[in-house]
Amino acid sequence: MNNCRASENSVVFTPFGIMHCGLLSDKRYNLIVVNSFETDNKKILNNICNQISELYSHRLLDKEKLVLRLNCRDSSKINIYNQLFDILRINGFCKIEFINKNLQYNQLIEKMLKEQKAALCLKLDYGEKLNEKSVKNLKTYLANAKDKENINVHCVINDINTANKKGIDDFIKLMYKIGINTIGLRINGKYFDSSVYYNFPENLNRIFIDFFKTARKYNFCIDVKNKEQNEFLRKLCKKKKTKKETFRHKLKKFILRIEENNEI
Repeated sequence: MNNCRASENSVVFTPFGIMHCGLLSDKRYNLIVVNSFETDNKKILNNICNQISELYSHRLLDKEKLVLRLNCRDSSKINIYNQLFDILRINGFCKIEFINKNLQYNQLIEKMLKEQKAALCLKLDYGEKLNEKSVKNLKTYLANAKDKENINVHCVINDINTANKKGIDDFIKLMYKIGINTIGLRINGKYFDSSVYYNFPENLNRIFIDFFKTARKYNFCIDVKNKEQNEFLRKLCKKKKTKKETFRHKLKKFILRIEENNEI
């Protein structure tokens, strides 16, 4: 699945700093996505900052609704984006979404969570164990976030042949124990590459349905901006048609309410 192209009212930067703009009529852009790039490449960052400044100068950004989605992966290197953060602070924005692969503590994230100017999404690989320090950092963020819904954790299945119900249940129970309110379940985006055929295991459907049922049992909110989760569910819900509204079809209604350009 190509996530480098912008959909309506969004601007997406590739790892090379190349900007793709969505279709814009009378509205302004309200989402900027910055994908990971070589963090020591100041030329790319300067290029991104200059292009965003240009968008501001031409009044093409909706300051009240603007979200910056930063796929920074390593939270310990967030401070390299200070130049970008300064541009947003000066010109106006709604929120910065930090999409991370690790849980190293960062004072800036904590501060912005307190101010309700940030959201944190942690992508946790299926079967990955959180060490004591990571759990402590996550609890620190939760304790200081003004809105707990701004912190969510996604379980990412990188190998569809290794997933099982127990592994998913362990993830849900751990998040419940830590105090997370919002979770999501993803399949690695490689499985949605239209040029490659993958044979999905039959039990994968059951795993996804059980995930939603168990999450509902523990009163979790489901992160509905989860691109890989929603794509898989769209395929899952197409497999069977029935007049009776099953849990599967309730899921379909749930994900069809999502606007594509809001998906992570």
